Amino acid sequence: MMIRVVFAALSGGLTHFLLGWVTYGVLLASFSLMNAGTAYGVAKKTEEMEVAWVLAGSMAYALLLTLIFVHWARISTFKSGAIGGLWIGLLVSMEYHITNYGTSHLYNLNAAITYSFADAMASSITGGIVGWTLGFRQN
Repeated sequence: MMIRVVFAALSGGLTHFLLGWVTYGVLLASFSLMNAGTAYGVAKKTEEMEVAWVLAGSMAYALLLTLIFVHWARISTFKSGAIGGLWIGLLVSMEYHITNYGTSHLYNLNAAITYSFADAMASSITGGIVGWTLGFRQN
């Protein structure tokens, strides 16, 4: 079971990392510029980004989903993982982005809401991969 948990967390972490790059680096790149707050110098330039730390964050999030799915939710299918990932992702992301909007000038309310739903979609796919991996060839 331990190897299944490790593999689920790794596959979910890589999925989450790639989805973050596609979501924020490609799909929402222009949107982010148009909806930035008044905080200056917050975002790092592309050449300054430390990708290893972004990957570590994605791995930590996938491990969180994996532990919830294994120990409390008993999730082991893509569909149930996607549903669980959607709800966990939406609520965690709303807490993060809405709180940031309320306490900082990082971005406007439109961005906070958009980011929450974008994160929920990425979390849903990540949860699906984690759930599928946990159930793969399970006896």
